[in-house]
Amino acid sequence: TIREKGVPVLFAEPQYPQRIADVIAREAGIPVRELDPVATGPTDPMFYEEAMRRNLATLKGALSGP
Repeated sequence: TIREKGVPVLFAEPQYPQRIADVIAREAGIPVRELDPVATGPTDPMFYEEAMRRNLATLKGALSGP
């Protein structure tokens, strides 16, 4: 389904085992990128803002095309 739909990248979250995402991505022939949902960590708003900025950069880089 991933190849059929032309999915360009698989997004994973740091709180789940990386191995699962790696196996799926390898079989599909696509890269894995990590997005942090900030489910854990400091409650400092600056921490959250910086995490979201990293996520945005990851999304832009992964979805900007070849």
